[in-house]
Amino acid sequence: MSATDYLTAPQAAEFIGVSIVTLRRWDEAGILPSEREGKQKHRHYSREDLVAFVGRAALPSSLTGVHTFVFDFDSTLFPLETLEELLRIALAHDPLRREKCAEIEEIGRQGMEGIIPIAQSIALRLACAKVHRSHIEQFVQEAKTQLSPRVLQCLALLRERKQKILVLSNGFRECILPLTTLMGIEPIDVFCGRFLFAGDGTVLRPCRSPLLGSHGKANTVRLLRDNGFAPGTVFMIGDGMSDFDVVQQSAADHFIGCGFFRRRASVQEQAPHFCSTIGALQSMLRSLFP
Repeated sequence: MSATDYLTAPQAAEFIGVSIVTLRRWDEAGILPSEREGKQKHRHYSREDLVAFVGRAALPSSLTGVHTFVFDFDSTLFPLETLEELLRIALAHDPLRREKCAEIEEIGRQGMEGIIPIAQSIALRLACAKVHRSHIEQFVQEAKTQLSPRVLQCLALLRERKQKILVLSNGFRECILPLTTLMGIEPIDVFCGRFLFAGDGTVLRPCRSPLLGSHGKANTVRLLRDNGFAPGTVFMIGDGMSDFDVVQQSAADHFIGCGFFRRRASVQEQAPHFCSTIGALQSMLRSLFP
């Protein structure tokens, strides 16, 4: 190739419509590798690679048949982080409630940003409070009033087009299933963890789950595809890096980042498609069908 077939990093970023920071992150993650030249090892990108990348990243515009839309739950289908809300209820009478809630939120952020493993994030947060079945029951009753009508419209749009809807969460079935049922999602299509309880109803720890392992969500989606439970093109929709990892591990075909309930900087910077509002997600989903 001639010199004109290569673009500098600023030129490449402009060519595909992302920031220099995002381009650098994609390079480091192996999503869009650069070529290094000269003593300073400046990044260069071949025009051919950029055109191919844009083609791969572009969402289809005329889907026919049945395809699969895998949604994260917390801060995607539901406006809050279920574990954080559950722990706030459990800490209602704790004199250090404010400090512990701040710690819980920070640990949760680190897990969702990919700074610490999800399993570690969950274990550290659960260690901050003693959770009982009664707290879960209270959480569910309060959460039922916080479902988003706009999110329900997005799900209805996909149902009208007879698409497959799955929920994949690092949260817990005891908290999530009553809410997804209200959303019209069948229990068999919800994949998440479970709590292990003591005889008195106290939560001991999470049950062992493949979702909490390395690349847990990606491995689960791959297993679903291999066994015919996730037909057609697979879209992963979520707000966290564990959701983006599903596409990075080639388990799903497309990733749509969500920032309408909680915006994660790392997801916004790296996601090829990012929705800051539910309306934007609704429009993006509608654009997929002829």
